[in-house]
Amino acid sequence: MIDELVLKVGGRRLTGWTEIEVTRGIEQIPNTFRISATEASPVASDAVMVEEGAACTISLGADLVLTGYVDAVIPGYGAGGHAVTIQGRGKCEDLVDCSAEWPTCQISGSNALEIAQKLSRPYGITATNIGPAGPKIDQFNINLTETPGDILELVCRVAQLLYYEDPNGNLVLAQAGTAKAGSGFVEGGNVQAASAPRSVAGRYSDYLCSTVAVNTSPLLVNNDDLYVGKVADPNIKRHRKLVSVIEGVPGSPDLAKKRATWDMNRRAGRGRRVRLTADSWRDGKGKLWEPNTLAPVTLPRLKVREKGLCIAEVVYRLGLSGGRTADVLLMPKEAFLPEPIVLQPVLFGLDPPPAGQGAR
Repeated sequence: MIDELVLKVGGRRLTGWTEIEVTRGIEQIPNTFRISATEASPVASDAVMVEEGAACTISLGADLVLTGYVDAVIPGYGAGGHAVTIQGRGKCEDLVDCSAEWPTCQISGSNALEIAQKLSRPYGITATNIGPAGPKIDQFNINLTETPGDILELVCRVAQLLYYEDPNGNLVLAQAGTAKAGSGFVEGGNVQAASAPRSVAGRYSDYLCSTVAVNTSPLLVNNDDLYVGKVADPNIKRHRKLVSVIEGVPGSPDLAKKRATWDMNRRAGRGRRVRLTADSWRDGKGKLWEPNTLAPVTLPRLKVREKGLCIAEVVYRLGLSGGRTADVLLMPKEAFLPEPIVLQPVLFGLDPPPAGQGAR
């Protein structure tokens, strides 16, 4: 089967696009697409009749990659002739654009997956998990102006989970690196271009985390005693100290240790990113390159030999030259660890009710 992009909208199946850009990732929600046709393409006149706001799907060959809506239809003309561009996003756009719907604005006794399911339901979106569903959250309050995406950002940090959109437009909660690609990226093979910056910018030799911002105790003569979370990065040779202060909540010492470790691992992981252009949308086994997939990367000229980097983002492209390529961003999976936090309920100075006794 020819690997062409098929836009299905309003009962029609449109192909023949001259430019394609479909983006999927684990650090963006929703997925997005931008496709264009010129006057010379048979699809151009039909594409002009596509209505903004219409439900649609995007497939690459036989594989569905996006389910969502047309955001904009942009017809135009100039000296080079007539063209039309269609832009859209996955169904999860409603989770980042719209307001959260929740009776009483209080969430009690639910884990991250259950919260995601309840927030997604009003917008016709389902939520599933790959792996853990997260711990129960006793209670926290929702501000009237918050979106489901705002709330998911918090609860998924508590659960140490990523959240992103699948090809059906639904929500997925997962840890980083949940699957392996059928092959990898090899210099002199399927890699057309690549860059692999090695950076220590934003990295430190010592990460110190405290539960208080000021030493107010006459018993502590050394500020170092305030730091209940301490981690050293052996790869940073000169002295570079970073101090952070966490929320003062139950379990603060343990959280401080987790936060310091997270800070070091995330910064180290993001200092080893690889960005490359592959000569195909698919791996060696014919499967589309997928976000949250581990793939080996071998780029000797860039001194990169990794057994498994996590695909953070993939952009499927087709240009006027006719070549189908994939722009891929990869990093160690430690780069995607969510920041550890504890939700602190504010109930007019009262302790939160036991799980299961508050408003749902």
